[in-house]
Amino acid sequence: TDERNAADLAPDARQVAQARAREGPGTPTARPEAISDPTKEQRKLVPEFSRTLLARTQMHVPWETLADDNLMRAFSFLHCADLHLGATIRTLTGLPTEFEPRLSEAPIAALDRIVTTAIEKKVAGVIMAGDVFDNTHPTSVYTKCQFRDRLQKLGAAGIPTFIVTGNHDPLDNTVSNIVSPELVHFFGTKVDDIPLMRDDEILAHVYGVSYGTSKETKNLATEFPSKPKDPFSIAVLHTNVAGETGHDSYAPCELADLVERKFDYWALGHVHTRKTLREK
Repeated sequence: TDERNAADLAPDARQVAQARAREGPGTPTARPEAISDPTKEQRKLVPEFSRTLLARTQMHVPWETLADDNLMRAFSFLHCADLHLGATIRTLTGLPTEFEPRLSEAPIAALDRIVTTAIEKKVAGVIMAGDVFDNTHPTSVYTKCQFRDRLQKLGAAGIPTFIVTGNHDPLDNTVSNIVSPELVHFFGTKVDDIPLMRDDEILAHVYGVSYGTSKETKNLATEFPSKPKDPFSIAVLHTNVAGETGHDSYAPCELADLVERKFDYWALGHVHTRKTLREK
């Protein structure tokens, strides 16, 4: 992990601010950073199926949103998706038995690393883009309590969490009976926006929409506004963009649907591979 801090970025921030002053108001920029990528040694030892679980420990942290000082303060937020808490580990041919405990605990271990990183980096907010739970009917009270406890830890640190549901954890089943701790925001089945605040100042507007049922076939991206609010806009959606192979086509959309809506950042979920679809 590249451990640059805000001070290291200061010269870049001044350059961006100066550029914005010359160009006039424009789209803020962000720095992506990958956290906790599985090592090559892990990938060699663990079979293909389990690599998905290891990949779930990855996170995307756009470091220090930089813009004209007259428009907004610099801030950071953490975007993650597809934790699949409560996932069942199937029997894997050739898997050493010593790996089984690690794999069964991989989803909650990933969430713990997310929470720890968010608190250590003092991010302004955490965004979860769907499929927090693996099953539409999670029966484990323990799993639900684990999730609630981690959200409480973020809230105690003053960090809000913004959550949309996906095909594995739609609103009609999963979250209806989970008591949300303070500073946790679940989006409903209609696009809504919630301000991301710090010290009574609006840093950004977070827009999101959840799945009402497990098989969402509508293009939910087209329900987001074409002119989101200033000073910075984030859209959260669980979707298959451009028919990504190997994944069910839930809430399908095209890249153009996202670009046309002029959000500063799209926080997506569903495909279990970290990638940037478009820089600008």
